[in-house]
Amino acid sequence: MATEAALPSSGAQSGLPAPARRDFYWLRSFVAGGIAGCCAKTTIAPLDRIKILLQAHNPHYKHLGIFSTLCAVPQKEGFLGLYKGNGAMMVRIFPYGAIQFMAFDHYRKFVNLKLGITGHVHR
Repeated sequence: MATEAALPSSGAQSGLPAPARRDFYWLRSFVAGGIAGCCAKTTIAPLDRIKILLQAHNPHYKHLGIFSTLCAVPQKEGFLGLYKGNGAMMVRIFPYGAIQFMAFDHYRKFVNLKLGITGHVHR
């Protein structure tokens, strides 16, 4: 019984009271959106690089198709050649994804509170 009283409650585990944790919800939402956007763009980066090479009629790859270029880029430039330009894309995507994710959550709560609409389809 004495050990039960010594165990911290769920609010005390983080070291902050419950209202203080809610104050940083927007920050967690912002960071989560930014990281999600970066993960999504990094996943698609090789295909985006191939698209750009073929659209720009790069002399090394203009005679190749999509799958041939996808195989040729790692041979000529190394595996990381598929990810050229991805760092600059992350600088652009992190704030975009973060703001979009945070704003969506904020406006969803606002519409729910003011209009009472909670789902995708309201009848």
